[in-house]
Amino acid sequence: MPYIKQLELDQLPLPSDEAYWVKMKRKASYGDVLAAQSAMLQVTQGTNGSAGQVLTEMEWGAYLSTLTIRLLTEWNLTDASEAVLPITEASLESLQPEDGEFLAAEAQKRLGRRPTTEQIPFGKRSGRRSTNTR
Repeated sequence: MPYIKQLELDQLPLPSDEAYWVKMKRKASYGDVLAAQSAMLQVTQGTNGSAGQVLTEMEWGAYLSTLTIRLLTEWNLTDASEAVLPITEASLESLQPEDGEFLAAEAQKRLGRRPTTEQIPFGKRSGRRSTNTR
């Protein structure tokens, strides 16, 4: 049995119009995750007159955009002249908000992480608050 298997895809209709669809990888690869993480982190040196200081900035939008683009393999979205749009950041940014949010949520689901119910360490909430605290 081969380690590298044939790519599994899901065809997903878009919420704004089910005539439009995307094909997305069923599961993100390690490279997909690394690319998204790299897009998220920006390092800046010596800003605001503080030479030698390194500032890091987290870009959640860049992470989601890169992850989504890496997981998309095909779509039938077209421009005004009916040409299929390339799967790029610019094309992704031009989508209807509900479609962009849908694709970002779908991409996050495909990271292969534990379900939310397994991530919660305790099944029930704490008891009553102490009367000595406010």
